[in-house]
Amino acid sequence: MSSYDRRAVARRRAWGRGPMILRFEPLEGRQLLTTTTVKPVADLIATQFTTVHSASWGQQIAASGTIANRGNGTTSAASEVDIYGSTSPILNTPGSVSQLLGVVAVPAGLKPKQVTSSTN
Repeated sequence: MSSYDRRAVARRRAWGRGPMILRFEPLEGRQLLTTTTVKPVADLIATQFTTVHSASWGQQIAASGTIANRGNGTTSAASEVDIYGSTSPILNTPGSVSQLLGVVAVPAGLKPKQVTSSTN
């Protein structure tokens, strides 16, 4: 039996009997080089929304809200926020009824940390 085979047999026999010592090379001295640049993107979030808490189907309601850009880029195009009324707190759950109530436009050019308000 060659020395390589004896070591392999000994390793298999010792498997699970104690710790295997692994050697790791430290990464502190290495330099990370990248060639890609990350484009800043907008991240829109509804920060406030006020409306009546109960209304009948077909009844007109007033809603107002605030949308903020919490990203690090400016919005390049106008976008829309859909407002739904639902019998359940989660849309499209089995047995619930959901209805689109309106759409609010968010203007293009919303800068980072900037807020826009709308009443519908």
